Amino acid sequence: MSKQQWTLLTTDTQKLQLFGMQAKVTTNYGDVFQGLIYYCDESIIILKNEDDFFLINQQSIQDLQTIDIQDPKQTLQNLLAIDLAAMAQEMIKKEMKEPHQQLFDHLQKLYRDVDWKDQEIIIPSISIRISPPYKSDNITGENKLGVERLRKIVDKYAKNF
Repeated sequence: MSKQQWTLLTTDTQKLQLFGMQAKVTTNYGDVFQGLIYYCDESIIILKNEDDFFLINQQSIQDLQTIDIQDPKQTLQNLLAIDLAAMAQEMIKKEMKEPHQQLFDHLQKLYRDVDWKDQEIIIPSISIRISPPYKSDNITGENKLGVERLRKIVDKYAKNF
């Protein structure tokens, strides 16, 4: 589809029919982009491939070709589902951490090697782990003095928050 043919697609319905189609866009500058048509309006077209989004100014389109989709995994619906799944996974991680993220952040000020391992907060330098629900009774480790000190810190922290 040439630039002239592309600009003839003036109605939203006509452009909507292109959503989800695999396309190859050549710009006036000789750049070639390939991906799914993720969005388009009068000023931009957005192509999405597996890794990136490409925002292309409509004025710079020299040629647009639609391509038959060989791989059903590359449909817009599947890419949207993958995006939603990734967003949901990120939200689940945040929900898991949020109530205890402040405790984690506080411990990071005291110990440089604090980290998450699955749902546990670990401090390898003193061989201690804090398991959910992140109370002083859930602190375990080989270093008895470290465990006692950390229990006091967690108890004091819990009273303040």
